Amino acid sequence: MSSVEKLEAAWKEFETLTAETSGFGSADTEPDGEFQHCIRQHYLRRPYQMPVTPEDWQIFEMAGAKAVARRMTGKLKKVLKAIDSFKPEEHAALRECLDGMLWRVSI
Repeated sequence: MSSVEKLEAAWKEFETLTAETSGFGSADTEPDGEFQHCIRQHYLRRPYQMPVTPEDWQIFEMAGAKAVARRMTGKLKKVLKAIDSFKPEEHAALRECLDGMLWRVSI
């Protein structure tokens, strides 16, 4: 599996999780914005706070929300790991992927 395919697969896992847990508001604008912000900051090597709680993710505080937030954090970490797996010579491919995926934030 190529680096691009790994990134796309990890991204899809996050999207699938948020769709499955949308009753918690995980598929709303705010959690997606947090997701994309963290990816942007990670790519640019800028500081950011890893979201871990329902409040961090801006999802609904209700029974099961802590578990959903932990799962979202795990999927975000998988995306970040996929980004880190790109070799220096693959930087252009990574940038092209992120330009297409990060529509709420710019790089």
